[in-house]
Amino acid sequence: MAPAQENHAPEAIGRRLRDLYDDVVNEPVPDDFMDLLAKLDDTAGDDGDEQG
Repeated sequence: MAPAQENHAPEAIGRRLRDLYDDVVNEPVPDDFMDLLAKLDDTAGDDGDEQG
């Protein structure tokens, strides 16, 4: 790899990682996962042992 290309490699990798991260962040949360979170919230409230 030529020195000029090596200097741009971290920038290109960073750009690709940011693009990938943005895609993942913008994906909808699956309904099954939301149901699981709701159940966990209900369970935490029932114990009286809620932290926060």
